Amino acid sequence: MTTELVRVEGEAPASLRHPSGTGPLLEFLAEAGPKRGKNRMHLDVRPGPDDGPVASRLLALGATVVADDPELPWTVYADPSGNEFCILAPTD
Repeated sequence: MTTELVRVEGEAPASLRHPSGTGPLLEFLAEAGPKRGKNRMHLDVRPGPDDGPVASRLLALGATVVADDPELPWTVYADPSGNEFCILAPTD
């Protein structure tokens, strides 16, 4: 069983949390400086069926494609600071 995170008020332009209000708070914000080493955390994100064209939104916001193997169900992107994350195939 999966549960989608919901937008909540936070310090960042985008903050997500479990609908129950418990668990970690996931916040997306610009970094103050350049990337200085390997990512401390790697996100894998699976869009829902109603999320629309996620790839084009990411690219418009400054993400770049790092790896896109058509035989794998995900694409690796990097944010403008170079932090990598994966977008998996959308759910049905």
